[in-house]
Amino acid sequence: MITRVYKGDGVGGLVRYLLGPGRNEEHQDPRIVASWAGWTTTPEDARDVAEVCKELGVPRAVHGCSRSQPVYHLVVRAGPDDAPLSDEQWREVAETMMSRVGIHDQGGGRWIAVHHADDHNNVAAVLVREDGR
Repeated sequence: MITRVYKGDGVGGLVRYLLGPGRNEEHQDPRIVASWAGWTTTPEDARDVAEVCKELGVPRAVHGCSRSQPVYHLVVRAGPDDAPLSDEQWREVAETMMSRVGIHDQGGGRWIAVHHADDHNNVAAVLVREDGR
């Protein structure tokens, strides 16, 4: 697996991009395959983007934010020789990655994993934790 991390200030644009068609209609059936709250979706029952953004932003709204770039975007890409992964396998990858970086734990941050291409998964997380850290 190959990973890449980006950081930014706003979760709305990132979530709209991940759950949308992409810049050149390259996103294939975007869906949430994992989240801090156990959410998953299919393209047919996709959650409202505004609802997802609001839920992701709750800890930041409650506790405020003194750090710059509190939004974390992790891209996890399968290697060129790896077999395609199912949504369930991508869910396991996302939960493992978020646990290892300290986001998916008791009092941790809110995040979603979006699968919209055969070879990679995207995680959007807000680094302001439920416990205020």
